[in-house]
Amino acid sequence: MSDPVSPSHYKNDSSGLECIQLAEHFNSGLLQQAFQYVWRCEEKNGDEDLKKALWFIGRESDFRNEHKGGRPRGHLKEGVDLFVEWRVRVKSDLRAAALALLWRLDSDPSRNHLDFFTVAEVISGLMEGKR
Repeated sequence: MSDPVSPSHYKNDSSGLECIQLAEHFNSGLLQQAFQYVWRCEEKNGDEDLKKALWFIGRESDFRNEHKGGRPRGHLKEGVDLFVEWRVRVKSDLRAAALALLWRLDSDPSRNHLDFFTVAEVISGLMEGKR
């Protein structure tokens, strides 16, 4: 039985490394997604994965063009405003809490292990059908 959380197509690289070992060092989530699609393309969906990678690369390129080439560590006010707008509209309080916690973890590198534990608890609640 395959592992749906850590599937073989992320572990079967001839280098002996796992995709996550490299992907976790990306600052751009869009490029991280592209990286993961390219990594797994031979083991999973081939050209479909490569097309998805190109889409994510295009989004990152557009973002950089619109923001004068930079993606600062920490989030732009525009991103925060967009997240707040999303939060006002979302129907699931628990899902919103999980995403807000993830947002904070990404934007503030000083967050501690308790924050990681908290977001894991919230996501576990979502998996148990709590909304």
